[in-house]
Amino acid sequence: MHRAYIQTDDFVMSFRLMQRLRQEMIRFEVLELEEHPPEFGVLFTDETKSHHKSSIVVDAENIDDAIEAYYRAVHQIDETSLLTIGIDPGPRPACAWRTDATIIGVQQTESFEELFEFLSKLGRRYSTHSIQVKVGHGSPLHRDQIINRSFHRGYRVEIIDEKSTSKGRNRHDHTKAAVRIAMKSGTLVFEERIIQPSKGDLRNIQRESREVSEGKVSISTALAYSVAMGELSIDEAIKKHNHSSSL
Repeated sequence: MHRAYIQTDDFVMSFRLMQRLRQEMIRFEVLELEEHPPEFGVLFTDETKSHHKSSIVVDAENIDDAIEAYYRAVHQIDETSLLTIGIDPGPRPACAWRTDATIIGVQQTESFEELFEFLSKLGRRYSTHSIQVKVGHGSPLHRDQIINRSFHRGYRVEIIDEKSTSKGRNRHDHTKAAVRIAMKSGTLVFEERIIQPSKGDLRNIQRESREVSEGKVSISTALAYSVAMGELSIDEAIKKHNHSSSL
């Protein structure tokens, strides 16, 4: 990824920007005011008349906007670009995203809520209006939940018939599977899926509730069904269980 440079005498802006760059794992270097910025790379500055070819004007109150501008600049993405997101479905879905044939990044998430919060972040980050979601065909319940949520957001959706996308339990295997899914062509989905959770699906959700609550809670079959239908998150189901138990 392109190196970032910071050149400013605004201490507050510099401090906040460095914090965000570290959070995003973006390599950066702080330049003295009299230094000449390297030609290659992205320059963060509060100087509105900077002559650097890749400069981003930033102040202490628009750090998030500046970070999103950085991503758009280094990946050359604009509102006309198609952002393709490959998702390896499961209770902890992984995703990989690309434009054209270039993988830009990967992310392991711990829940559907975290996944879709991250997808919203990607949409804002790249300011693109066209998002295509490609979902692996495995884990049918989770796959169909992802398809339905994607439809609700107006995303174009494909199912990818990807054999052995996530062998093993290593979390890195799931991000690798998401990369393969993002790169393949699949079958276009035209309508939402009818979700019909099996008894095994409900038992798995109850088991997940025990894992999430560290053995303190095993939600009811009815709550597990609500989770399966996408009406509740696993955390919301646990809270409902705790609330009803305290009455």
